[in-house]
Amino acid sequence: MALCGAPHTAYKGSEHAKDAEALPVRAMFLAAVLGLGWAYYTGHTGPMDGTAWDVSLKRQSLFAFSHRHTLTFESGSLTVTGPTASAAQTGYAARAAGSGALTVWESQTSDGRGGDYQWRGLVRGDRIEGTLLWLRPNGTVKRYAFTGAKAG
Repeated sequence: MALCGAPHTAYKGSEHAKDAEALPVRAMFLAAVLGLGWAYYTGHTGPMDGTAWDVSLKRQSLFAFSHRHTLTFESGSLTVTGPTASAAQTGYAARAAGSGALTVWESQTSDGRGGDYQWRGLVRGDRIEGTLLWLRPNGTVKRYAFTGAKAG
């Protein structure tokens, strides 16, 4: 076996040669997957994207005060801001319903302390309404209703 000549002459037919030939193919495949993932992440939009809603959130109980929150839909994510908001930004799913004049959406997230939030809403033109279920770490559930209008 001569060590001079083509760089891989000594390894022809070995596992090293096969790995060396597969490396560019693997790199191209990885680059394609990462590129498609990035395009999906940055370009993924939903029917609610680019909108913000000022809502009044009120617990469904006999005596409850309402709290003002803002729901912002951007790049496939829902962000909730307000005095009782404790959940991080999360994705959402939405679809047109009926004749296309309605949009139904939902989102679920965790607060990092063991609690889960399930948002469900309905949009009619410039109005929004829906429910929020707060599944607390101790197993209890608190129900809220919200109504509001497009911000701005």
